[in-house]
Amino acid sequence: MAGSADGGRPVVPLRMAFVPSNSSQMGKFGTIMEALRARGDDVRAINVDAAYEPVFAAATQIESSGFPFERLPDSRFDPNGHWLRQIAQKPHLERAFASVLERIEPDVLVFGNDSFVSGRTFVRAARRRGIATVLIPDGLVVPPNTRHRMSAWGTMRDGMAQFIRRLFHAGGPRGLSGVDGILLINSMGRDVLARQGVAPRRIHVVGSPEYDRLAQTWRREGDAEEARDLRRRLGIPQGRPVILLAHQPLDGRERALIGTIVSAARLHEAVVLMKFHPRGREDPASWRSWAAREGMSAAETHFVVAECTSIEAVRLASVCVTAYSTVSLEALVCGVPLVLVQYLNTPFALAYGREYGAALEAGSPRELVEAITAILTSEATRARLATGRVAAIHGELHDLDGKSVERTMDAIDHVVAEARGRGRGARS
Repeated sequence: MAGSADGGRPVVPLRMAFVPSNSSQMGKFGTIMEALRARGDDVRAINVDAAYEPVFAAATQIESSGFPFERLPDSRFDPNGHWLRQIAQKPHLERAFASVLERIEPDVLVFGNDSFVSGRTFVRAARRRGIATVLIPDGLVVPPNTRHRMSAWGTMRDGMAQFIRRLFHAGGPRGLSGVDGILLINSMGRDVLARQGVAPRRIHVVGSPEYDRLAQTWRREGDAEEARDLRRRLGIPQGRPVILLAHQPLDGRERALIGTIVSAARLHEAVVLMKFHPRGREDPASWRSWAAREGMSAAETHFVVAECTSIEAVRLASVCVTAYSTVSLEALVCGVPLVLVQYLNTPFALAYGREYGAALEAGSPRELVEAITAILTSEATRARLATGRVAAIHGELHDLDGKSVERTMDAIDHVVAEARGRGRGARS
């Protein structure tokens, strides 16, 4: 039976399997997987594309990673079906996943998602077999928006859906699947999960290997030329300020929000760049047609998906505007002034402004224009935000000290040691 050294470090190598539920998670897992393999652990991935809609497919990233991988076999589980139908098909999915676990006999599974029918089923299958489970959520875990309001019908519908999902162990908020440990990139998420009912001992704030690496490279030689090349590629005139909006489904007022940002851009000869989520369902062509009908020229509004990454878009920006996107952290890491839109009826709200002074908060369209203007014209405003940015990075991201990989491995070891102490996760 495998034991543990002092501090939770395994005496024998761990058999570890990472379970990405979308294409971006494999990239986020990669640095951690490399470090674990370097210390001698048996590290692999499990391709579970058969349990998710095609837009989430991670096969390309898994196959190009260089790590061995297993593939979830097809079953009578329909990844495109309604969640009520999927609940009835759960046994098929669990048997398929169990067949993989029986073949590789892992000590620990690391998930990127434990929500929805598929995520809950995978965690349940692992726990039934005594396998330690770790969740590394994809992106930020952020506080709910206390100003968010739903219709009576919407509240009743969502409440009933949550009741059914929990009754059948088929969904619910992140972290409530019963995973043994949750590894967060941001400190704010600790209180969020604890208020939802996650035991504090299961929550570990480790920082982000991805953002540690970004902080070390974003000022490297050649950035200016890369920015010029990116502007040429996207058709953005050289020298004009860029106002970046990280697109999210909001409360139906996305286009009104764009209109407000364009009005601010025109005051300063700036351009607006909307970056859509790579797995979103938005059609940039339809947005371009809408913008043209509204009198917005192609020179002042740019809508992109795969034409650039979110990091490239942030590096190009003079101002980043968002409601609650993870891009907010990328802006903080790269030193781009941040404006948080607080007047929309969104389910989440970021507090980097009031908590750290790291962002300007816009409580109305007028305040949004004023915030953008202040950033583009006032050196004192930019200096104040830069000071707040340092405080936010200290409070949320462990100062980007470059040790998040080590903290992540230590946390995984701790979770496995605790699980073994409870008679789980031990391999004979």
